[in-house]
Amino acid sequence: MKLNGNRPFRSILALVLAAAMTVSTCSTAFAARSAKTSEDYVPTGEHTEWYDGIETPAVNQEPYHAQFIPYDSRELALENEASILDEDEETSPYYQLLSGKDWDFALVRNPEEAAEKDSAYLAETLDEEAQEDFEPEYVPQAWQTYRNEDGSFKYFDEPMYTNSIYPWGSIVEDGVWQQIAYKDPHAPTMYNPVGYYRTTFQTPDEWDGREIFVSFQSVCSAYYLYVNGEYVGYATDSYTAHDFNITPYLNEKGEENTLALKVFRWSIGSYLENQDYINESGIFRDVYLYSKGDVEIRDFFVKTQLDERDNKDSDATLELDVDIRGLHNAEAGEYYVEATLLDMENEEIGSMEFDPVEIEATKPSAEQSKEEFLDKVASTGETVTRSMRVENPAKWFPDTPNLYKLLIELKDESGEVIEAAVQRIGFREVYKVNINEEGQEQMQITGEKAVFRGVNRHDANLMTGRALSKEDIYQDLKLMKEYNINSIRTSHYPNDKLLYEMADEMGFYVCCEANIESHYGGYIDEYDDPSQVIPSGSKTWVPPVMDRTENMLERYKNHASIVMWSLGNEATYTTHNYDENYCFWVSSQYVLERDPSRLRMYERESDGYYHRYQKDEGADPMDMDQRCKNIVDVHSTQYPAPSAVESYAKNPDYQMPYMEQEYAHAMGQALGNFKEFWDLVRKYPNLQGGFIWDWVDQSIATKVPEDITTYVVRDTKTGTEAVLSDTAAWTEGRDGTQAIENGYITVARGDDLRAKGNALTMEVWIKPDAIPSSDQGFISTGDNGLGLKVNARGDHPYFELFVDGWAAGTAATAGLPDNYADGNWHQLVGMCAADKTLHFYWDGQELPNTGAASTTASAPFDSASEALTVGLDSASADRVFTGAIDSVRIYERELTAEEMADPNRTMDDEGVVYWLDFTDDEIESKETNYHWLDDKLDGYYWGYGGDWIDSHSNADAFCANGLLFADRTPTAKAVEVRKVHQQVNFYDDGKATQGEVRVVNEFENTNLDQYEIIWKVTEDTETIGSEQALELDLAPFSEETIQLDLPEFTPKAGSDYLLEFSVRYKEDTSWANAGDELAFDQIPLTVETGDRMEMDTSAMQAFSNVEENEQEIKMEGVTAEGQNYSITMDKETGVITNYSLDGETILEKGPVPSYWRAQTYNDITNYFPTELRNAEDTMQNVEVTVEKDENGKHISVAISEDLLVDASNYVTYDIYSNGEIVVSNQLVPHSNFAPGGNGEFALPKVGMRMQVAEGYENLEYYGRGPDENYCDRKTGSKLGVYTSTVDEQFMYKYVKPQENGNRTDVRWTSLTNDEGTGLMVTADGTMETSAQHYTAEELNPALSTQPYNSASAYRHPYQVPMREDTIWCIDYMQRGVSNTAFFGHVPLDPYRLDTDKTYTHAFRISPVSGETDKMANSKVAVEPSTIQYPITDIQVDGTSIQGFDPSKTEYVVEVAASSELPQVTATTSLSGVQVDVSFEGSTATVRATLSGQTKTYTIRFSEVDVTYVSDLDQSDWVLEGGGNVTLDRTAFDGPLSLNYNGTTTFAKGVSVQHPDATYESRRIMVQKIPIEGQGYERFYTIAGVDTVTPNYASLKIEVVTTDGETITLLPTTAWLTGTSAALKVDQMLPTNAKTLILTTEMDNSSVVVDYADAKLIKSVADGREALENLIAKAEQLQEKNYTAESWAVLETALREAKELPEDALQAQIQAAADALQNAMAKLVKKPSGGSSSSSSSSSNGSNSMGSDGYAVAIGTDAATAPAKVVSDTTVDFSVKSGSAYCFKMTVVNGNGVMPVFTVGNGNVLKTQYVTQIGNDYYFRVWAVGTPGSSTGVYTTLPGQNAVKHCTITIA
Repeated sequence: MKLNGNRPFRSILALVLAAAMTVSTCSTAFAARSAKTSEDYVPTGEHTEWYDGIETPAVNQEPYHAQFIPYDSRELALENEASILDEDEETSPYYQLLSGKDWDFALVRNPEEAAEKDSAYLAETLDEEAQEDFEPEYVPQAWQTYRNEDGSFKYFDEPMYTNSIYPWGSIVEDGVWQQIAYKDPHAPTMYNPVGYYRTTFQTPDEWDGREIFVSFQSVCSAYYLYVNGEYVGYATDSYTAHDFNITPYLNEKGEENTLALKVFRWSIGSYLENQDYINESGIFRDVYLYSKGDVEIRDFFVKTQLDERDNKDSDATLELDVDIRGLHNAEAGEYYVEATLLDMENEEIGSMEFDPVEIEATKPSAEQSKEEFLDKVASTGETVTRSMRVENPAKWFPDTPNLYKLLIELKDESGEVIEAAVQRIGFREVYKVNINEEGQEQMQITGEKAVFRGVNRHDANLMTGRALSKEDIYQDLKLMKEYNINSIRTSHYPNDKLLYEMADEMGFYVCCEANIESHYGGYIDEYDDPSQVIPSGSKTWVPPVMDRTENMLERYKNHASIVMWSLGNEATYTTHNYDENYCFWVSSQYVLERDPSRLRMYERESDGYYHRYQKDEGADPMDMDQRCKNIVDVHSTQYPAPSAVESYAKNPDYQMPYMEQEYAHAMGQALGNFKEFWDLVRKYPNLQGGFIWDWVDQSIATKVPEDITTYVVRDTKTGTEAVLSDTAAWTEGRDGTQAIENGYITVARGDDLRAKGNALTMEVWIKPDAIPSSDQGFISTGDNGLGLKVNARGDHPYFELFVDGWAAGTAATAGLPDNYADGNWHQLVGMCAADKTLHFYWDGQELPNTGAASTTASAPFDSASEALTVGLDSASADRVFTGAIDSVRIYERELTAEEMADPNRTMDDEGVVYWLDFTDDEIESKETNYHWLDDKLDGYYWGYGGDWIDSHSNADAFCANGLLFADRTPTAKAVEVRKVHQQVNFYDDGKATQGEVRVVNEFENTNLDQYEIIWKVTEDTETIGSEQALELDLAPFSEETIQLDLPEFTPKAGSDYLLEFSVRYKEDTSWANAGDELAFDQIPLTVETGDRMEMDTSAMQAFSNVEENEQEIKMEGVTAEGQNYSITMDKETGVITNYSLDGETILEKGPVPSYWRAQTYNDITNYFPTELRNAEDTMQNVEVTVEKDENGKHISVAISEDLLVDASNYVTYDIYSNGEIVVSNQLVPHSNFAPGGNGEFALPKVGMRMQVAEGYENLEYYGRGPDENYCDRKTGSKLGVYTSTVDEQFMYKYVKPQENGNRTDVRWTSLTNDEGTGLMVTADGTMETSAQHYTAEELNPALSTQPYNSASAYRHPYQVPMREDTIWCIDYMQRGVSNTAFFGHVPLDPYRLDTDKTYTHAFRISPVSGETDKMANSKVAVEPSTIQYPITDIQVDGTSIQGFDPSKTEYVVEVAASSELPQVTATTSLSGVQVDVSFEGSTATVRATLSGQTKTYTIRFSEVDVTYVSDLDQSDWVLEGGGNVTLDRTAFDGPLSLNYNGTTTFAKGVSVQHPDATYESRRIMVQKIPIEGQGYERFYTIAGVDTVTPNYASLKIEVVTTDGETITLLPTTAWLTGTSAALKVDQMLPTNAKTLILTTEMDNSSVVVDYADAKLIKSVADGREALENLIAKAEQLQEKNYTAESWAVLETALREAKELPEDALQAQIQAAADALQNAMAKLVKKPSGGSSSSSSSSSNGSNSMGSDGYAVAIGTDAATAPAKVVSDTTVDFSVKSGSAYCFKMTVVNGNGVMPVFTVGNGNVLKTQYVTQIGNDYYFRVWAVGTPGSSTGVYTTLPGQNAVKHCTITIA
């Protein structure tokens, strides 16, 4: 995980607000404690490995081995090992479970205290005193989760969550932070609780004479084992099992034995366990005993290899290594191993016998010396190996997890079975293959692409912490299968063996990860050099890293489900050599040598981090010589954007298969654009999928505190709300009112609460408790503002007054009066007079000023922006006044002594700014209702960082990232994953309406005939005809296009028609029942329908009553169903204030504009403009217009208003006499105030909301559901009709309150009471909607641009006060929920609401009853009678006019001179708007019409001559620094794509990429482009890092003049990434510009930098002169010489050419010239003799150019002359599509004779006449044809045949 854990600085105000809003559960966490231990405590003597024994990870433990249960017989072993789901280890007579019951437990605070307790607590028998310290507690369970009967935590030690920093560094005791020893690592000692566990056991009689072992599956973090008071051994590594031989420590047979553990919360091993989880400690997994005979099967390793790794029918070889070890009193002799392979029905497949093993005689353990015994413990025995052939075994895949039983028996010489074991095994092969010539690779499993539909999984349980039951693990895997998850990464430590066994059986890929993560310990920040980083920097860390890696691999090596070993997580952040000093190189080589059958992964060592993948060209990636060069086999990354994933896939420099090790960070309301990730996995063969972070929200159930009474104080003068601190108490005031005591209030003041006069007076009445011993405040705005306080830092406390910020020597001071603490009320006044002098008054008498006599500040003095506190010096949280405070006054003038003494002063007096007396009218009490969720959460809330003893520094709710809620119920995110991951998909390739659908089977080994497939056609969710079964024989990883016979139906306007598919299980599985759905699709059918029916006003009765006055208008009438309605509207605001049916109020307010949502975690990438909160209450310049129709059936209301941001809002209501209201809402930004990019302001949503009265709780809607969904997370939500209640919409299971409950693609929705009466809303198209018992502002109350993380935000759902009424949101759209905010991700472009455009939506509100047919009612069209701006955007040639604002009607747009007119299009706000575009000269006019009203926009075009840099001759460029320079495409053959007003692609530009760039070896590429002498005037580009890039680059653009001067066009930028906003460069060039220079620095080969749309601009050459020349030539012609028809064409062309407006565009001029030239060329001479016949013959030389490219001469009046045309280009060449080329055609011997310029195929090239200079004629061709097409270029002179000059091919 990536999140910096630096300790946050929190201002006193933040702490004040946090205290006001949050109830701490930790206030007594340190109440019962011993004296603080010095952090200098260093343990001495024996058993100090836990403290600093880096290279001693364990003492006296058994060598690591595969985990298995020993049995006494073949039959029992085979029976019990049939399935892990019903396996019972205790069936074995050699197994005894010690956990699963209460043990005795005691907890001490720190190691020093523990050292004093060891002798008593670890003894065989506890003495009475020690016994009193122990309590019975259940094992396994984290000790932080032990609870009292009321549910509160039982012990002082609590959970912690800090993520990246070591957790003990967040502990503060007595103001001292516990230190983290980065440079000299050792365990903490100041606060490091130590737990003691004790239990007793007796061994079975039949174990007498056997060797006895104890196995601890998981103990955190380090522990010492004692048996019967004797030390046995020590171990670290909290999440992998450890076994100890305890035989010699046991009492005699039949006697009770005592097992004791001493467990440290943190140890030296904790430096490798800094994972992103809630930090807990204790015994997490089972503890059990097992016994072995004289000789044992110590270990075995099963290896399977297919003859043909890519053949599912391949035969296989099974190889088995078995370690045999002599143990207790073994007799010397030969022992035999037999192995038998059986299927799961116990049918024997084959067997093999091993060579005998010679075992030497051994002593009984009790007779061995300690050294002998420990030698035996360390021994591994003798290894024997044998293999056998297996004919075509059924292969193991996740979808067909075929297993076999391998029975291993150890026998003595007589054939007696000593020990039997069974391992369930699978046959499969995991490997990589090259997939293209570039050597890019794909990971495969037995011939198929391995696709990881995975999750990261932590052990987490709400009640028991990291201790999970077998049922918990099974429930996890069962849900994973249900939600189409087939892969697990055991982040970030090995899991319980049960998980691997279940994964084998249920079918999961597993990436098994070593328990190694240092995170912040690996950062170089804390060290002097990289050799100190933990653990990668030093050889010292190799032993513990190897210990953990070896333990993991040896324990779990026989599981078919494990396909990858992960070396660890986030423990390397610097470069280290591949040698014996680098722990991960050592562990990687060990893993490769020990188990080459699996691939290696470690995200920190993937391409682009610290080393590059090495492979010889053309080599097999599985060749051991190749693999030995590398530390990993798979490229794995964390949190890429989809564009970065695609960049990797397309980059030929990246060869390894690509794995998203962690992605789609699912924190809170998240998992947006998940589908986009999987579109790429399905597209690119080297993308293997990945692991979502993560599976379940990590949380600990924490007791909800008791309700409290909070107080809000409002001064009666301004009504400003003040927050009372939780320490404040009420006491009797000085005048019969109340006063606060030993606390303070905080006033978040605005400008109206600042003193603006030329003087300042602060007054307060106080009753001090005592002379203070520390600073205390009376009135304060902090050290940067004003203060009236006591300074007690010396021996003699004194008053202090300052108004311009505190600094030594700038404050007035006065000694405390003798009666300061006499128990009476006293008046204290601090005053800054108009002459700047400073004064104190005590009970009306001025005190001598012993400090600064005056201030140096200028009036007004109250200029600080901080909050005002009364009773606190807000410079520090502990400067609280100890005493009572009353009668607070602030004046913006000075008071006289007489005024101070005047008891009749009032708040209305001159100069009063603030006046507070704590009267009853000023105090409001509020009772919390913290237990409103008790029925759902059993009196707990779900805690996270900051709720426990980690309050000083924590990672907040970053632990809650699950697809499941903390109680293991699925979230809506899991619903999305289930759909996107599904392995059967149905696609519409454009013919679904005709029944043609493409079906894709993505299963690895399952034919679709194994499932039931049902299809149907639906109309508005109702089935047309009946469901049909689809019999489909479709092999794995294949697709087929099918033809369905769809039922006939008559489409209805406004209805949805879907072709729906459902794939279901035919049989029961261990995770699903027959008939359960595993995949679905809903394909919309495109059908032609008529328009929706319009609202029929003729059938309506007129309003029965309309009452209107200056304030409001009230409308009454009867609905279509006979209900009496009443609608009241406020005419000043335009807000409906009441809608009633039959006298009962339904709507209390609205709809009103709504642009705020409660922030989610992923929203913190952006800022929300706080001005949008409660936008309806802050509108400015409100204008309301009311119009009534003549027949009394329609009242139209138009509201124009401005928001506090740079935008206007327009609302219209069409209120009809049947009670229906058609509403339109339009947001018109006037600037891009919320562009929405990373780190920028963003618009949360566009919509409206209504306040619906209590009692209308029943929700129904037609849209996506039933779970909440959002625009970028809705794929998994089916379109349907859903019913619910408002109460059920609140997602109380999010650990932190945030936006929730939204629905998308909603056609209609309704809220009704139990009788069905209420309101229905129908969208114009679709809408988003929600209904909740709170506003977004109430859910996220912090007045902050990032309220989610604000200190004053609600931390938990139980704190959220719920309304009785309902807030009903009707939205155009909410911003997408995105994912992975901490990596800077923002929603993808389609899911954003950037304010560079206008947003409009419309809907209809209808009254309904229990009899209303809502679906039928929704088919009536939603048609607003008017809209403020019918056009929301205008595009020129497909690109939006920059800065388009529909309120501005005139625009000037620069366009490149072209042979074609610009294409002008418009986007309408509503579907009924009609648009017309016309041209007049250089001006385009756009007219938009709705209901007879027209809005007109004009666009004047300014033409320039544009040359794209990418069209210049690249052979003239000077390229420095190497790398790839590509034109118009990236080096990865993608379009140029930049983050410019959202993601924008560009057709033209220069793109650069360097294949050798790395973080350590950055590359600088320079392109020097000659531009001298071309007359270019400007350079323009959009420059930035391509969106495919996850890494960094820096850019610079310069131009060098002919004088050698360098001019910077773009200064060197900061480091940019693909998410950074691209930069617009538009700079004038010097007239002597010589060279354009583009300079780029890159830190990775994945970096692509684009200089998009790069072009050189100059003034356009006017073509009018050439046209005038043509006109002159045409006017010389004589009508008498030509046929009437051809002359008429000429006359028309000539007239139009002469009538062109003066501002005509070049395209219009060229069109006129072309038409005139064409007409002249096609003149037909009359036949000889003056006939008027229009026929022509070849004899007269007349003809015209045809599309086939043949051309002949044109008739002319001029005398034939021996002229010819010489072209400047006579060789064939190519022109890029979209580019142009200019020809110079010189007429020789033909003064005044103009050639006709033509091409053979006008669909390949378009022509343009440019100009004439003497006898040189210039013509331009534009490449418009498809690449590869070609045509000839011709000229024709009068009386001559056409001459071909060259052929042009389109490139």
